[in-house]
Amino acid sequence: MATVQNLSITSFKEMGFYRILYSTLDEHLLEDYYTELMSPLLDYDKQHNSFYTETFFRYLLNDGSIIKVANQMFTHRNTVNYRMGKIREILHCDFTSQKERLPYLIAYHIGIILKLNKTLD
Repeated sequence: MATVQNLSITSFKEMGFYRILYSTLDEHLLEDYYTELMSPLLDYDKQHNSFYTETFFRYLLNDGSIIKVANQMFTHRNTVNYRMGKIREILHCDFTSQKERLPYLIAYHIGIILKLNKTLD
């Protein structure tokens, strides 16, 4: 793996799950999917200067562990519980099942790709 201007370069074969997302030639499709799922939360964060999107993605990446999210964000677990309650209201979902969480986890990874593409442009 090589590094260019603090960006890691890896082979397509080593990309794992990201190969599927990068194989989508229509970037607008990825943007639309991300926006469709995440815009309510992103808009809320923008209007209220909150960190719900970051909290939510950390929640997903930590398999719903409130304690891990609290430790990573240097905040109390009750704060994370409160935020997750608000996130459930905003997104109209309780995220108790993998089926409910998976679309948002995919959106997280799409967001990474979209940010990387903008960085490279």
